[in-house]
Amino acid sequence: MYSYVFGCNDVGLKIESNSHKLVKDLLDLYGDYYSDKGIKPTTTIRYLEKSVPDNYQIMDRENENESYNYLSYDEESDTLTVSFDGEYTSDKLSFMQRIMCNVFIMEFQRNGYAIVHGACVSKDGESFIISGNKGAGKTTTLIRLLEQGYDFISNDKVA
Repeated sequence: MYSYVFGCNDVGLKIESNSHKLVKDLLDLYGDYYSDKGIKPTTTIRYLEKSVPDNYQIMDRENENESYNYLSYDEESDTLTVSFDGEYTSDKLSFMQRIMCNVFIMEFQRNGYAIVHGACVSKDGESFIISGNKGAGKTTTLIRLLEQGYDFISNDKVA
């Protein structure tokens, strides 16, 4: 089993998987920003490549070609397990990214953070939140600021 603890502020999330490639891909995507910083994880997401009964299918709403045979949550260990048949694919990575982001949001809220729909950048030690209604141009503004040398912090959700 491969694992890594991703951390941000005082929130830690442990990813476990029997897929070395999944853990490596998540590290490639988030490793610098969500480095563990010695944070003790409060929640674990376990992602398993294995055969499971197909009487329980969860369709991926963003990719109708993918389904996940089993999702379970163990409250005592605070562990979410995602099991699936077949090989690891980029579509499964995308699904795990969405799960990871949503669990981070849940953990931030559990720790008393307010979550804002918006983007965030920083420059010269100051951070700036870009908020607005859907379609207002938050992401467009974010991209323009990045082109001007601002550092990316987040897009879509800010804690």
